[in-house]
Amino acid sequence: MRSKYFEHQHVFNEIELETETVDDQRYYKIPTGERYKSVTTVLSKLNSNQIAEWRNRVGHDVAQKISTQASRRGTALHKVVEDYLKNDDNFLDKHTPASIDLFSSIKDILDKRVEIVYGQEFCLFSHHLKTAGRCDLFCKFDGLNTVVDIKSSSKQKRHEWIENYFIQATTYAIMIAERHNINVPTIAIVIGVENGRPQVFVERVKDWVWKTREVFISS
Repeated sequence: MRSKYFEHQHVFNEIELETETVDDQRYYKIPTGERYKSVTTVLSKLNSNQIAEWRNRVGHDVAQKISTQASRRGTALHKVVEDYLKNDDNFLDKHTPASIDLFSSIKDILDKRVEIVYGQEFCLFSHHLKTAGRCDLFCKFDGLNTVVDIKSSSKQKRHEWIENYFIQATTYAIMIAERHNINVPTIAIVIGVENGRPQVFVERVKDWVWKTREVFISS
């Protein structure tokens, strides 16, 4: 199934950060000893009203089942992508048929558009935004330094539904610039869709910086 081996370039030293969860909120402990809320914890508040309405509409048990399935699906896809981009020849042996099928839908996108891998699943933080998180993928994508966020979904998404995705990826781009002085002009959201065509949304970081700063500085 492998049709490409990816070039890797070491452009900065990656760090690991300890995490802890307090009252359902995740925190990262940064090297100074401070605790910063995770990117996903901050962003979860943006859609909290809509999520609460959805849970009430479908019922708690159904909502919990859907959320758990979505989380497992997303985690599984991330792991397949990570192993594939690491040039692991045995990556197919480590994952379920369902996760392989979902990965297969985005494989061609990775093969054709990811040129150089700079980092995968690495921790970042920002003193300016007072947040920290884990970036899926930083690479050269379509010829540009790009933060790529891998997502999965049971159905296709509209641009206006995924503002959180763009803010999340922009946050990582800001962190890379702040921590490592590397310009990141674009973000890309790659979505594997169950029983549907994959989606790719590419955005300019500068179009989301103001909104991103507004969200995190006000949090």
